[in-house]
Amino acid sequence: MKLKASRFIVFASAALLLAVSALSASASPSKMLVNGRLAAQHGAKPMQNAELDFELVNKTGYRISGLYLSPSAADEWGPNLIQEDLDTNTAIQIVFAPEIDAVTWDLRADWSMEDEDAEQEFVFWKGLSLDEINRLTLAYNASTDQTSAKAE
Repeated sequence: MKLKASRFIVFASAALLLAVSALSASASPSKMLVNGRLAAQHGAKPMQNAELDFELVNKTGYRISGLYLSPSAADEWGPNLIQEDLDTNTAIQIVFAPEIDAVTWDLRADWSMEDEDAEQEFVFWKGLSLDEINRLTLAYNASTDQTSAKAE
């Protein structure tokens, strides 16, 4: 993994800490999430991640303008975790405060819209067991028009 450029932002919001750094990364996933559903790949074994911290990699080919997490039991999304668009082929490190005890989370990514008057487009995944995820790579397949998330 090579650092392309480095921007590092740390802030606290709703007991969730976010550290952002621009990375160029490649992953060999052990799980894949397609349209919000988790499908284990062959030979996948859960990773242990007691801190819930994980790296989110944007490999979609598009900029992400909003990133939201909330415990799966919550009725609303948490605040936007990024202050600037997340470019494609970059990553952010999401670090949770130690007092967080929810293990299962939902994730939403909003696309950066060219037309400010257009309705916001987004994709989301429910029921992510963050204690089993160290890296989550978002990818878009133009031929199927599906966005997936590969967990490792």
